[in-house]
Amino acid sequence: VPDWSIVWDEIREAAYCNREWTGGATTDVIWVSDRAVSLLEVHHEYTGGAHGNYWYQARCYIDDNGSARELKLAELFEPSGKWKQHLVNYCVNDLRRQGATALNASDQKEESDSPPLDEDDLVTFSLAPSGLWFFFSPYHVGSYAEGAYSVCVPYAEIEPFISESSPARLFMPRRSPSDK
Repeated sequence: VPDWSIVWDEIREAAYCNREWTGGATTDVIWVSDRAVSLLEVHHEYTGGAHGNYWYQARCYIDDNGSARELKLAELFEPSGKWKQHLVNYCVNDLRRQGATALNASDQKEESDSPPLDEDDLVTFSLAPSGLWFFFSPYHVGSYAEGAYSVCVPYAEIEPFISESSPARLFMPRRSPSDK
């Protein structure tokens, strides 16, 4: 049996560690079916200072011949790449509508060639029957006081870019024959 007394002695000593430090994560199931699952992880930590912080990590998995496979955003769409700018524009407009200060049009320098978001900002995504969701942690598109932001892009908005064989179809509501 190991001697754990040194561990207990060090924990009891206030100088050993900052007992204010905490961290953890939770995982929420956004949507699940027999062939697909969408998860949202919320990570949080406090290491001292005015406030803790949290961030998101989303994961979507599909059944790929009996094995779970994590989806990447690009594989949901036609390879043409036109979907990228469409998603970026939709997210920028929705985030501005929500009041995300980092994307406030009046704060952007008119001579700036760089867009306020790009494809790399859309890595935290989730799929649900309501649409394609993007999650933005505090500080990503606004101040900490604004909190986190999310954008739901309805499937009707992106369906022209989704092929019939796209794994996104596993998450989309089934259409009746009269909807075609």
